[in-house]
Amino acid sequence: MDWLCSPRFDSPAVLAALLGDEAGAWSVRPTGPADASRRYLDGTMVLRTEFATAIGTLAVTGALATGPSEDPHRLGADATHLLIRRPACTSGTVKAVADFRPRPEYGLVIPLPARCDGGVTARGGAASLTLSSPVPLPLHPGGASGTVAPAAGQEVRLALHRGPRSGPAPRIWRQEEIADHLTAGGDRRRAELGLPLRLGTGRM
Repeated sequence: MDWLCSPRFDSPAVLAALLGDEAGAWSVRPTGPADASRRYLDGTMVLRTEFATAIGTLAVTGALATGPSEDPHRLGADATHLLIRRPACTSGTVKAVADFRPRPEYGLVIPLPARCDGGVTARGGAASLTLSSPVPLPLHPGGASGTVAPAAGQEVRLALHRGPRSGPAPRIWRQEEIADHLTAGGDRRRAELGLPLRLGTGRM
């Protein structure tokens, strides 16, 4: 994830690696060489990236939680400002690493990371960020990085929540909540298009 403006599309970016490698990114990928392919799940804005390695396949599903809305013109008006990424091992055993390096204000600010129960917080500039992770992520200057190694048929759910530094702090999200948000977003869009609800429950 090389670009993320939050809470609006025209807000200052908190991930901005498109401007340079040091401007912030959040990567979830195998530790070794892999061939990557990407596609959107039918009728949704949910992106699925598959990494094929010599020892197995890792599928990373990602989406922004847009929140409930019956009016397509108000899509995202009640958004939770939650970016979800779900690495799942679909075959073999793939060791993956999650590297979280937020850089608010288009890469100008290096935030202060800290551990919390259930994830990592990062404060800097006008942004306060919380990364929910069921796997402990060791801290490094300006972020956190750690190995995520789901066994075949299993998954790990990660979620990045943004809040204003002067307002309520973004919180840690439970695994069940993250799964529900990922499923609801895809199902809503499929229902609007009259398509079958095939995204699944978010559980493998």
